[in-house]
Amino acid sequence: MRQAPALPDAVYLQMANLSTGWVYRIAEDGRYLVTPHGGVEGQRTPLSKHERGRETVSVHGLARLQKAVNAAGFFSLDDRLEGGPLPQHAPGGEDADRQHLAFTVRGEQGVKTVEVQASLRVPTSLGALEPIYAALDLEALGDWANE
Repeated sequence: MRQAPALPDAVYLQMANLSTGWVYRIAEDGRYLVTPHGGVEGQRTPLSKHERGRETVSVHGLARLQKAVNAAGFFSLDDRLEGGPLPQHAPGGEDADRQHLAFTVRGEQGVKTVEVQASLRVPTSLGALEPIYAALDLEALGDWANE
């Protein structure tokens, strides 16, 4: 099983899908960085629901991510969480398979990683990490556009 990649300097938040090898990062300066499985990290345009058309996540977007990290009590969570329940079929009728996900955040308390087996098709399966994923989606990932 893959381990969560180290958090590079100047990166605030990272979501690594250890099942697929994809890594999504938000740098402290708002750059949105994506590394595909076996590929090279590159900067992408964030697909923000709040501030469309920006080249980076805004100061306000970074604050919303921080608020989600705080709401989740991230730095007090166990290093491994149990994923929440999954319905037989995810939205869209497809099977909701669990994937090994690792969220890493840099804060005043240092750098912490929390892992969970969950489905991104069913955000509630992320348990305590759901607010962080929801904020990351709204600020950069853009899965909200598929709803």
